Amino acid sequence: MSLGRVACMCNGQLCDTGASKRLATLIEAESLFNDGTAFVFFLIWKDFLVGVERCEYIRRNAGEVTRFLFKLSLGGVSFGLAAGFITVCWIANSINQPTIETSITLASAYFTFWVSESEDVGAHVSGVLAVVTLGLVMSKYKSYISIGVKG
Repeated sequence: MSLGRVACMCNGQLCDTGASKRLATLIEAESLFNDGTAFVFFLIWKDFLVGVERCEYIRRNAGEVTRFLFKLSLGGVSFGLAAGFITVCWIANSINQPTIETSITLASAYFTFWVSESEDVGAHVSGVLAVVTLGLVMSKYKSYISIGVKG
Protein backbone atom coordinates (compact mmCIF):
# COMPACT_ATOMS: atom_id res chain seq x y z
CA MET A 1 0.00 0.00 0.00
CA SER A 2 1.52 3.30 -1.05
CA LEU A 3 1.72 6.40 1.14
CA GLY A 4 -0.72 8.21 -1.19
CA ARG A 5 -3.37 5.58 -0.59
CA VAL A 6 -2.92 5.80 3.19
CA ALA A 7 -3.25 9.59 3.00
CA CYS A 8 -6.49 9.25 1.04
CA MET A 9 -7.90 6.85 3.62
CA CYS A 10 -7.00 9.22 6.44
CA ASN A 11 -8.73 12.10 4.68
CA GLY A 12 -12.02 10.24 4.45
CA GLN A 13 -11.75 9.44 0.76
CA LEU A 14 -11.74 5.70 1.20
CA CYS A 15 -14.19 4.99 -1.62
CA ASP A 16 -12.02 6.81 -4.16
CA THR A 17 -9.21 4.32 -3.54
CA GLY A 18 -11.26 1.37 -4.77
CA ALA A 19 -12.19 0.01 -1.35
CA SER A 20 -15.57 -1.63 -0.97
CA LYS A 21 -18.60 0.38 0.12
CA ARG A 22 -19.07 -1.98 3.08
CA LEU A 23 -15.55 -1.26 4.37
CA ALA A 24 -16.14 2.49 4.08
CA THR A 25 -19.45 2.17 5.97
CA LEU A 26 -17.82 0.12 8.73
CA ILE A 27 -15.02 2.66 9.18
CA GLU A 28 -17.46 5.59 9.23
CA ALA A 29 -19.74 3.81 11.74
CA GLU A 30 -16.79 2.99 13.98
CA SER A 31 -15.72 6.61 13.86
CA LEU A 32 -19.22 7.81 14.80
CA PHE A 33 -19.42 5.36 17.70
CA ASN A 34 -16.03 6.58 18.92
CA ASP A 35 -17.32 10.15 18.82
CA GLY A 36 -20.45 9.15 20.72
CA THR A 37 -18.46 7.28 23.35
CA ALA A 38 -16.10 10.24 23.75
CA PHE A 39 -19.14 12.45 24.32
CA VAL A 40 -20.39 10.08 27.04
CA PHE A 41 -17.00 10.30 28.78
CA PHE A 42 -17.11 14.07 28.40
CA LEU A 43 -20.47 14.18 30.20
CA ILE A 44 -19.14 12.08 33.05
CA TRP A 45 -16.02 14.25 33.48
CA LYS A 46 -18.05 17.43 33.19
CA ASP A 47 -20.32 16.28 35.98
CA PHE A 48 -17.30 15.47 38.13
CA LEU A 49 -15.65 18.82 37.54
CA VAL A 50 -18.69 21.06 37.67
CA GLY A 51 -20.54 19.12 40.35
CA VAL A 52 -23.99 19.19 38.82
CA GLU A 53 -26.57 18.45 41.53
CA ARG A 54 -28.51 15.94 39.50
CA CYS A 55 -25.38 13.83 39.05
CA GLU A 56 -23.98 13.98 42.56
CA TYR A 57 -24.85 10.30 42.97
CA ILE A 58 -22.08 9.29 40.58
CA ARG A 59 -19.49 10.67 43.00
CA ARG A 60 -20.03 7.80 45.44
CA ASN A 61 -17.91 5.04 43.95
CA ALA A 62 -16.60 3.43 40.79
CA GLY A 63 -19.64 1.17 40.55
CA GLU A 64 -21.99 4.14 40.23
CA VAL A 65 -19.79 5.70 37.56
CA THR A 66 -19.69 2.41 35.64
CA ARG A 67 -23.46 2.04 35.91
CA PHE A 68 -23.92 5.61 34.63
CA LEU A 69 -21.53 4.93 31.73
CA PHE A 70 -23.35 1.78 30.71
CA LYS A 71 -26.73 3.48 31.06
CA LEU A 72 -25.69 6.25 28.68
CA SER A 73 -23.85 4.01 26.20
CA LEU A 74 -25.92 0.84 26.04
CA GLY A 75 -29.13 2.76 26.64
CA GLY A 76 -28.39 5.00 23.67
CA VAL A 77 -27.67 2.05 21.39
CA SER A 78 -30.76 0.17 22.60
CA PHE A 79 -32.99 3.20 22.16
CA GLY A 80 -31.53 3.79 18.69
CA LEU A 81 -32.23 0.17 17.69
CA ALA A 82 -35.83 0.45 18.84
CA ALA A 83 -36.33 3.80 17.11
CA GLY A 84 -34.67 2.45 13.96
CA PHE A 85 -36.94 -0.57 13.70
CA ILE A 86 -40.03 1.54 14.39
CA THR A 87 -38.94 4.02 11.70
CA VAL A 88 -38.26 1.27 9.15
CA CYS A 89 -41.68 -0.28 9.81
CA TRP A 90 -43.31 3.13 9.50
CA ILE A 91 -41.54 3.84 6.21
CA ALA A 92 -42.41 0.36 4.91
CA ASN A 93 -46.09 1.30 5.23
CA SER A 94 -45.71 4.42 3.10
CA ILE A 95 -44.10 3.04 -0.06
CA ASN A 96 -43.82 5.35 -3.09
CA GLN A 97 -44.55 8.50 -1.10
CA PRO A 98 -41.16 10.26 -1.12
CA THR A 99 -42.31 13.36 0.77
CA ILE A 100 -43.76 11.32 3.61
CA GLU A 101 -40.73 9.01 3.76
CA THR A 102 -38.34 11.96 3.93
CA SER A 103 -40.46 13.61 6.62
CA ILE A 104 -40.54 10.41 8.67
CA THR A 105 -36.76 10.06 8.41
CA LEU A 106 -36.06 13.63 9.52
CA ALA A 107 -38.67 13.56 12.28
CA SER A 108 -37.41 10.24 13.64
CA ALA A 109 -33.84 11.53 13.85
CA TYR A 110 -34.88 14.65 15.76
CA PHE A 111 -37.38 12.74 17.93
CA THR A 112 -34.82 10.04 18.76
CA PHE A 113 -32.25 12.60 19.89
CA TRP A 114 -34.76 14.66 21.88
CA VAL A 115 -36.34 11.72 23.71
CA SER A 116 -33.04 10.03 24.47
CA GLU A 117 -31.45 13.18 25.91
CA SER A 118 -34.57 14.43 27.70
CA GLU A 119 -34.74 14.04 31.45
CA ASP A 120 -38.44 14.94 31.41
CA VAL A 121 -39.34 11.87 29.37
CA GLY A 122 -37.14 9.71 31.55
CA ALA A 123 -34.79 8.14 29.00
CA HIS A 124 -31.64 10.26 29.56
CA VAL A 125 -29.31 8.09 27.49
CA SER A 126 -26.78 9.13 24.85
CA GLY A 127 -28.64 10.90 22.05
CA VAL A 128 -25.57 10.81 19.80
CA LEU A 129 -25.28 7.03 20.01
CA ALA A 130 -29.05 6.65 19.62
CA VAL A 131 -29.11 8.66 16.38
CA VAL A 132 -26.01 6.88 15.00
CA THR A 133 -27.67 3.52 15.71
CA LEU A 134 -30.92 4.75 14.13
CA GLY A 135 -28.97 5.63 10.99
CA LEU A 136 -27.23 2.25 10.89
CA VAL A 137 -30.53 0.39 11.23
CA MET A 138 -32.06 2.47 8.45
CA SER A 139 -28.99 1.85 6.30
CA LYS A 140 -29.26 -1.90 6.89
CA TYR A 141 -32.94 -1.94 5.87
CA LYS A 142 -32.74 0.62 3.09
CA SER A 143 -34.62 -1.74 0.76
CA TYR A 144 -37.83 -0.57 2.47
CA ILE A 145 -37.23 3.00 1.28
CA SER A 146 -38.70 3.90 -2.11
CA ILE A 147 -36.34 4.24 -5.04
CA GLY A 148 -37.35 7.89 -5.58
CA VAL A 149 -36.15 8.79 -2.07
CA LYS A 150 -32.78 7.01 -2.11
CA GLY A 151 -31.10 9.81 -4.08
